[in-house]
Amino acid sequence: MSLKPFLLFLIAFVLPSVILAQDKLLISRPGRPVTYEFHEGEMLRFRLKGEKYWNKAYIQGLYPDRIRFHYNTILLDEIEYIDVRDRAKGRFLHTFSWIGTRGGAGFAVIAQINKTIVHDEPGLEVKAVSIGAAIVAGGILLSLLKKRKVRLGRKYRIRISEF
Repeated sequence: MSLKPFLLFLIAFVLPSVILAQDKLLISRPGRPVTYEFHEGEMLRFRLKGEKYWNKAYIQGLYPDRIRFHYNTILLDEIEYIDVRDRAKGRFLHTFSWIGTRGGAGFAVIAQINKTIVHDEPGLEVKAVSIGAAIVAGGILLSLLKKRKVRLGRKYRIRISEF
C-alpha cells in the first residue's frame, strides 16, 4: 500500500473529526448578521438583571447556556446589558470621532506653528483655531452617538456558537 492514499485518507476524514472548533459569544438581532462577538480570553463587561453595578471579568469558558469566568459561572439568561464600546465590526463612528478630536486639535496647532515660525507673524491664528474647534466639537458629538451598551431581550439576542 502506498503512503499517499493513506495520508490523503488521514487528512480528509480523520483529522477534521479530531480538530475542535472555537466557541464564540455572539450578540445580534434576529434575522440579521452577527453584530458583536466575544472570544474566550477577552474581557467582558456586563450587568446582571436586577443589579445596579457593572461586572467585569475575563471569559474562561463558553458553554451552550452559560459563561464561565475566573471566580463564577453565569447563565446567559441572567445578563441584562453588555458593554460593546468599540466592538462594532464597521466602527465608523469610532474612527471618525477619533480622527475629529485629534485632527481638529492638530489642525489648529499646525496652523499656529505655520503662522508664527514659518511666516514669522506674531499673534493667534483665529480662523484656524475656530475651524479646529469645530472639528473637535464634531468628533466629540460623534463619540457621544456611539453605542456603549446593548440591552439583551427585545432587539438583541445572545447565543454561543462554534466556528
